[in-house]
This record gives sequence, structure tokens and C-alpha cells, in this order.
Amino acid sequence: MEALLEKTEEPQITDFLRPCVTSSEATAKILLPEHFEVPFSDLHRRIMRLIDDDSARKVAICASRGFGKTSIVVKGLIARSILFGLRNYVVYVTTTETNAVMWTENLKRALISDEIIRKAFGNIKTSAYKFAGMEESFSKKHWVANTPYGQTCILPRGDGQQIRGLCFGHYRPDLIVIDDLEDTETIENEDIRRKRKIWFYGDLMKAVDRFSHNWKLVYIDTLKHQDGLMAELLESSSWKSDTISIDDGSHHSLVPNLVSTEDLQTEVAEHRENKTLDVYYREIMCLPISTEDAVFRQEYFKYYDEAELKSDRKRSEAVENVILLDPASTTKVHSDDSAIVCAGVDIVANKYYFRDCVSGKMHPDEIYDEALKMAERFGARVIGIEVTALNEFLIHPFKNEMLRRGRGYQVVELRPRAKKSLRIAALAPYYRLGQIYHNQGVSGQLEAQLMGFPRAKRDDVADAFAYFIELLELGERYFLNNAKDPYGSEEEFRELEELDSEPALAGWRMC
Repeated sequence: MEALLEKTEEPQITDFLRPCVTSSEATAKILLPEHFEVPFSDLHRRIMRLIDDDSARKVAICASRGFGKTSIVVKGLIARSILFGLRNYVVYVTTTETNAVMWTENLKRALISDEIIRKAFGNIKTSAYKFAGMEESFSKKHWVANTPYGQTCILPRGDGQQIRGLCFGHYRPDLIVIDDLEDTETIENEDIRRKRKIWFYGDLMKAVDRFSHNWKLVYIDTLKHQDGLMAELLESSSWKSDTISIDDGSHHSLVPNLVSTEDLQTEVAEHRENKTLDVYYREIMCLPISTEDAVFRQEYFKYYDEAELKSDRKRSEAVENVILLDPASTTKVHSDDSAIVCAGVDIVANKYYFRDCVSGKMHPDEIYDEALKMAERFGARVIGIEVTALNEFLIHPFKNEMLRRGRGYQVVELRPRAKKSLRIAALAPYYRLGQIYHNQGVSGQLEAQLMGFPRAKRDDVADAFAYFIELLELGERYFLNNAKDPYGSEEEFRELEELDSEPALAGWRMC
């Protein structure tokens, strides 16, 4: 820092600039005060401590919309890096290149026209930079800032655009700021989320000089989905992260000088009236869904004791069990999660049971083995398998393996007739009526996926269980009139047993 400040001729300006070299807050307050009219709060300083920490090379900050996180990073960290020549090559990435250009052009105008900066640094000159092999229109969007302390190239980029391989002279990017990369329109699409992650972990993160320790990645956004990039980085041990909401969880403001509690509660009331509370929770509270009007809630979950059910002859024999298999939806089976679920129905007691599940990344032979073992363990007679154009190849080898083992289960092909989110949502009325009972020992994944619906990180178990409704309809399984004693006398129970002893495959229709 001392060597850097020696380049400034006037001693009083040296003292004036000294705190700005290492502090984004000082840069904002001293050099760009007109851009930061609201005083910084402790929450703002949490952001600045992270972005100014030289030991943190990868930083993820999830913060409320309208909190000023972009201004802090762009006009604090990036401006400081340019003015003092701390970085050679800065890349600013956001959802679209248009937005990225807008922010970097605003920064350029501030650096060129701000009176305090001109007095401290003289006239900062900027020029276009021609990247090798790129067309002229591309170069006009990128510029080089020349200050008394050095040159810095600024490259604005959009989601999925080329970054790796573009060098400023012999420099590779040494500061990459990723701002609000994920958009609400595409975040629901699993394929787009996967494609974005491949680009992020591949092209973007590997654009830095891996042999140098003088680089930094800063990711700032709201939390839009539990399987989104932000959620993943917040959980990563290799990223230093923080989650900052201006709402204390009870709709009281933590930054009253920025937004009052009254205004915050008025905003919540408007979202509640418009049935868009998810938007408020996502954009303000850094939660992917609203806990207030969630489709599935913790209080909806009811439980039964698996050992107790098995030991009660009447109850156990009244439950008809089926196996539901939701294989990975792409041909790369080992890259995606598959789920196998055992569900039971007791039409006499009017109860549905979530009895067991196996979920994870499995090869086809592992899927067959787990499904057949589960069917044998619970005495199931029917196995329902989701079939799409991509995984019809499962049916023949599954039946082949089943017959090779001497088993004769009825295999029902279940074809998705609606989007996955609609299938899962169809479970909600059954939960609200208190008709579904969970085996508490194995229901953790299911409950996490339901409570995170429709933006849960995983939904394989919930989707497999949702096919239970379709299978029940195909088999015409409906509740009987619920008496006070659902199983009645021993004689009545024997009559139910006789009904249950019909041929194993009777009553199930193929779709």
C-alpha cells in the first residue's frame, strides 16, 4: 500500500486516499458519496467485510433485494480495484450482457465525471480493448481504465457467455463478480439449472489463473431455488458466505433507515393479498418459498409406528402395498437421482401409508435389485414404473430380472400426464385431510422435499410417491365408509380377508 500511495504527489491527498486502498466502505464514503446517500448499517458492513477480505478468494452473499449489494460491490470493490490498480482484469457477470454493460457503463461515467475522483486521480482515461479473434462490436462493450496506479480491463458478460480464454495482454481475470445470475423464469427448469452450473464451474471458475493466488470470485444474489447455484454455494465449505435479510423473520425491519417496519409490513400485506408471498420470501427474506402459505406444512404430517403396524394382524393384513419406481429421467442414469417408494392403502381404515423409500444415484441393475427386494419385504403385488420416451428401456430388463428371480409382480406403466410440480401438488388435499401417515424413520427426505415444494433441491421421492394417486385410480382403490371400528368383528374381518384373497393381479388396469 505504501508503494502505491507514494505515486500520489500531494501529501494531503495521500492521507485522504489511504483508507480507500483497503476499504470498500471508505471508497464509497470518500470518493463516491453521491452514490451512497443512505448511511451504511451493520448489515451492509457484513457484506463489505467479506468482499474486502483478501484471504477469502471465493465469496457468496445472499441478501435482500433493494439492499444495495450491487452498488456496494460495483462502486465499492470494483471501483477501488480500478482506481488503485489492484486488479488487472475485472469481469462483471449478470443475467444478460445488456444488464452487465449498463452497470459497467454507469461505473465508467462515475469514474470519469465524479469531481472528487478527478481531483484525487486526475482525468481517468478509458479506451476500448480488442480481444483477439473477437468482432469489433464485441470490443466496444469492453474498456480499459487508465489511472495513475495502472491499467484495468473491464469485461461485462451475461449468463453462459464466453469468459474462459479471453486475456487482457498476458493477464487472465483476477476479479470476477457474479451478480443476480439466476432469473426467476428459468430457475424452475432442471435442465437449465444443470447447464448453468456446468458453465459456472467450468468456463467461469476456470477462467482465473490457477497458478496465481491473486484472484477473487464474488457471487451476490437472492435465494431463488434450493437447487440453485446460490443455495449450493452457501452450503459449500470452499466458499465464505453470508445470508443477510432486512426482515427479522417476524416482518420487522433490521435497517429502519433504509425501510421502516411499517413499510415492510405493508409490503407483506400486499403480497399476501395478491397471493405472491413466495416473491416476498424469496426477494426479501432469502427463503425460496413462503412458510406462511406453503402447499405442504409440518403440521400436515402424521405418523405411524412401523413395528406396531406389523404386529397388529388386522391392520397389517388390511394394508395393500405397492412399489413405485421413478427412475432417473435422462439416459445418463448414474448422473441423476432415482427413487423407489413403498406406499400402502387401507381402504377400510381410510389411511394411506408412506412405508419406505430408497433414493439416490443408481445404475439400472441397482434400481431393479432395490425395487424387487422392497416388493418382497412388504409383500407387494404391484410395481408401478414411470415410463417416458427416455427410459422405456427399463421395462424389459426389469421384467426379465423379475422373472429370472421367480417373481410374478404385476408391472404397471405410469406415464406422466402433467408437469412434475402438478403431480406433487396433487398430494396436498390428502395431507390436508390427514389421510397420509409417514413411517417417521424413513420420511425425512420426503418431508424436506414437500416443505421445499415447488423449489426443493430434490423432488425424486416426492414425485415417486405422487404416482401413488395415479396407481390407486388405475386400480380403482377407493375408501370404504369409515365405521367407528373399521375392522369390525372377527367374522367381518374374515370376510375382508376373503375379498383380499382374490387373484393377485385382479383389479389393476394397465394404462
